[in-house]
Amino acid sequence: MLALRSLSSDGLAWNASASPDVAVYAVYRAGETGDFIRIATTLAITTVYLDRDVLAGTTYRYAITAVDSARKANESARSNVVSVRVP
Repeated sequence: MLALRSLSSDGLAWNASASPDVAVYAVYRAGETGDFIRIATTLAITTVYLDRDVLAGTTYRYAITAVDSARKANESARSNVVSVRVP
């Protein structure tokens, strides 16, 4: 996963899963410390996310998971974690 920083948002981009069963990607965010919270999902065809709910001077950590389309959805382990400090 790659993080892209701007003055008012954090952008994330990642490689698509090789699994054909992925339905959505889940985006997780945490502060410098603390637990990750799911903040969004994107359709499987989308491998970018723009987080506009950020505060200047704050560091955020992000991770992504892949979620399949099973009736009882399976979720992958989290991706690598990236940290971004909003200017």
